[in-house]
Amino acid sequence: MSPRSTTDGLPVTAYLVLGVLAANDEQLTAGEIKTRAELSVGHFYWSPSVSHVRRELIRLVDRDMVTAKEVRTGKRTSTLYQATESGLSTLRRWVDALPVTDQVIITHSVILKTWLARDSDP
Repeated sequence: MSPRSTTDGLPVTAYLVLGVLAANDEQLTAGEIKTRAELSVGHFYWSPSVSHVRRELIRLVDRDMVTAKEVRTGKRTSTLYQATESGLSTLRRWVDALPVTDQVIITHSVILKTWLARDSDP
């Protein structure tokens, strides 16, 4: 599934990443963002790969919507990301704008089976 760009040039996945960061206002690694997406929006939207999350984070850092801070724990270095006020403001504007041209597509096997079973016993 490839995310579409919005009117401001950000793909929908960038907003997903911003939303995960904004949910609890905390610093997360790319892997933690992927896991949180999987356990929340992954049930009804899509859970991007860690590499996709990293690409979006680079884009968001470049636009000053997210900060990146390297932390060292033992021998390992991790990068923690956090949404900025600019990122949160952009996210709020995107959420508040109701898209009238977006086509709604639901891909769910139960819905498909229900449609295919229209002549079967419910």
